[in-house]
Amino acid sequence: MLKHWPLILLPIFLFIQCTKEDASKPDKNRVSPLEWQTGKNAYMMEVDSVERQYIIHVPANYDSTRPTPLVFMFHGSGGTGEKMYNVTEWVAKSEEVGCIVVFPTALEYFVLSKNGEQTKWSKLNLVALLPPGTKVKDDVPFVKAMLEKVEATFNIDKARIFATGFSNGEGFCRTRLALEMDDVFASITGAGGWGGPFAMRDIHPETVLSQYYILGNRDPKVLEGLQRKKPIPMDAKGFFEIENGALKFQVENVTLANRFDFEYSEESNANHTRIHFQKMDGVESKEQLTFHLIKGMLHKYPKPSNNPAGVSGVKIFWDFHMKHIKER
Repeated sequence: MLKHWPLILLPIFLFIQCTKEDASKPDKNRVSPLEWQTGKNAYMMEVDSVERQYIIHVPANYDSTRPTPLVFMFHGSGGTGEKMYNVTEWVAKSEEVGCIVVFPTALEYFVLSKNGEQTKWSKLNLVALLPPGTKVKDDVPFVKAMLEKVEATFNIDKARIFATGFSNGEGFCRTRLALEMDDVFASITGAGGWGGPFAMRDIHPETVLSQYYILGNRDPKVLEGLQRKKPIPMDAKGFFEIENGALKFQVENVTLANRFDFEYSEESNANHTRIHFQKMDGVESKEQLTFHLIKGMLHKYPKPSNNPAGVSGVKIFWDFHMKHIKER
């Protein structure tokens, strides 16, 4: 029997050797981590054969042993990640609370109304703003690619990944990310993304995300889209009735797409009106959809210096995000 042992052991030896060799080979699917430093880090990557740019801010107090919240900040039409890095309060918030913030840049398209090039995120119905035949690059794969890189580099808390946007960036968050990446993002926020009527697709997310949207009642982009000169009324009834229910149509589409009942509560004072939706099939939900109207505010991602009410969108949004995280 002993003379047969070499034959018995040979397959085991070969299996062990092959396993060791396979383990030593580089994994082509493995995402390599980024080189980084605390503070501002600028990167480029190729997605769908197109070079893309993004900035990551890493706070000075980042601790690789602790899961860290992550925020994606999407700029508006004609903007860049660099601009939002400089003009919003997200860098200061990152240093205050220890979150990592990503500031990506969209691709440029020829926009008919501008008769020129503008950066635009691939929100729903973007093609309607572009010359016929223009091919729109889907930005969702770019978001997923950035997320892969960030998660390969940092200790990210998967329960606290958030998206926020301004104008076209807010529209991208609302009409794409909230519906297509509901498995990733915990909640969505944004401002100034209501520049005209649109219909949401007949798509419902598997996981409904809590969302919070701010709108200035003197936002010229929104008023232009509504073909209206007067400010938006600072009450829910007036808000939903203006221009034959144009804003009501938009809000209804968002509520229906996210399975909320069109039944709301309202809280108002001199400078603010908040309209809350929190019921699904007549039952109170832990998810929440809020529209926040700010008196006198123009087309801005709000911070205390750019609106009469002194509102900080970053503070409101961060507090909202912290109340609406994914279950671990």
